[in-house]
Amino acid sequence: MQAADISRRVIQWAAQNVAPERELPIQCAIDIAAPVDVVYDEWRSFDFLPEGTHRVEDVEPDGDGHLVGHVNGHEWEAEIVDERIDESFGWHSISPSDCSGLATFHELSPSLTRIELHLDVVPGGISDAVTLWLKVADRRAHTELRRFKAYVEAIDPDEYPPPPEPEEDEDDEAPEDDE
Repeated sequence: MQAADISRRVIQWAAQNVAPERELPIQCAIDIAAPVDVVYDEWRSFDFLPEGTHRVEDVEPDGDGHLVGHVNGHEWEAEIVDERIDESFGWHSISPSDCSGLATFHELSPSLTRIELHLDVVPGGISDAVTLWLKVADRRAHTELRRFKAYVEAIDPDEYPPPPEPEEDEDDEAPEDDE
């Protein structure tokens, strides 16, 4: 069987078995040697977002609960659907792609954080369906997480923000000596 035959069969299979409105999941995780607040803050700096079969670049919040950026030279917009500081960040693309994403941040130790990335992608056509079926999009998402890990771990720990001061309860204060 030649490559052209294989390619044609894959495209035929994808056209028959991957409905355009069916969400296909991508899940991956990575551990980063940095505190959870640093990892979350760097994620929220929005240099990029993995978006299934595409990479969104130049992402910026528009101040109205939406994100704007570029995918392959086209304008991209998403709605922020969940945001819990140092815990999770969720979004849903409005245009041009149809993808929902959720990144969760888990503190494994004071200097180790796990990011779990969950994407639900609706293929935008046969090429997206084939990319998803061949797990190219999965590998792309994991590659983006590895790049993010390298970026965060290159930050000098001396540049981390100081940890928050523990709050003291008024009841826990030691009584004063009145002599």
